Amino acid sequence: MKKRCCALALLICGLLPGISVAQKSAVDYMQKVETAQSKVTEDFLIYVSAVAHGKSARKVDKRRKDLLSAVSQARSQMKHLVPFEKTDTTLRAAAFTYLNILYVLLKEDYGKIVDMEEIAEQSYDNMEAYLNIQEEANKKLEDAGDRLEAATKTFAADNNVTLLEQKDAMSKKAEKVETVNKYYHKIYLIYFKSMKQEAYMIAALDKKDVNAVEQNKNALLKNSEEGLAKLIDLKGFENDQTLVADCKKLLQFYQKEATEKMPVLVDFMLKNQTFVSAKSKFDSGSKSKEDTDAYNKAVAAINDAGATYNKTNAELNQTRSKLNTDWDNGVKNFMDKHIPQSK
Repeated sequence: MKKRCCALALLICGLLPGISVAQKSAVDYMQKVETAQSKVTEDFLIYVSAVAHGKSARKVDKRRKDLLSAVSQARSQMKHLVPFEKTDTTLRAAAFTYLNILYVLLKEDYGKIVDMEEIAEQSYDNMEAYLNIQEEANKKLEDAGDRLEAATKTFAADNNVTLLEQKDAMSKKAEKVETVNKYYHKIYLIYFKSMKQEAYMIAALDKKDVNAVEQNKNALLKNSEEGLAKLIDLKGFENDQTLVADCKKLLQFYQKEATEKMPVLVDFMLKNQTFVSAKSKFDSGSKSKEDTDAYNKAVAAINDAGATYNKTNAELNQTRSKLNTDWDNGVKNFMDKHIPQSK
């Protein structure tokens, strides 16, 4: 949302000597309209702020449902507001339309966000769609706020009421929430794409599927390299480079994992396949010297590879855990810094 006229903060005519009765009446009417919709807008921002700070949309869904009820009441109040001077319904209609859009957003768009949250983590496409719905909902609210602002300005001009061109605290916060989320979503999707690809690779590793490990390893290398290239073009948010830096560290880890560490783990799987074959042959047939030598060689190889595998895997798990913790803490600190949390 961009700056939006707030009657209580921006109307100055009521404070000036010599104001006409008609102007005073117009100011009073604008204040009634403002009062009816400003509280639900503020509560909406509290809800969006909670989600932005990492709270599950499903966990704070009661707040959304409570807000739906409040918007419905405000909408009813606006619908039954007497037209200005008994004939002018323009400002009332604009405010009602704004509240109606807010109601539909909360019921349908944010209802869909709650439903999608559970499946968003399943794939990059799902996550991208989930974040796009949030941004589209914010854009719809911004457009509705702009139309209400335009109607307020027109009403004020028609009734000789002067408005101060400044942003109230609520409008500033709305704009900040939108810009911070857009910036965060860009970086998060870069992180999520490689993080999800690594998860596929690890799943293949657990299944001992060498071909799948190789395919996912190559995809991880490609995704992490593309992600690092995208980060080069991303500047810090208000000189805050922390998210870019934390994401970069993770992508560099994925690069190293794919190019240096995964071949070590794959080598163990291949040697383990050789060992299983040699053991099967050794156990099932007559134990010739050649069979015994082949079996002993396979045992020695698998023992050496197993020790290297365990060491490499432990190092990967430790580094991955630290970097993911740093990322989670970095996101929280970034949000706390740029979007002060509402209660």
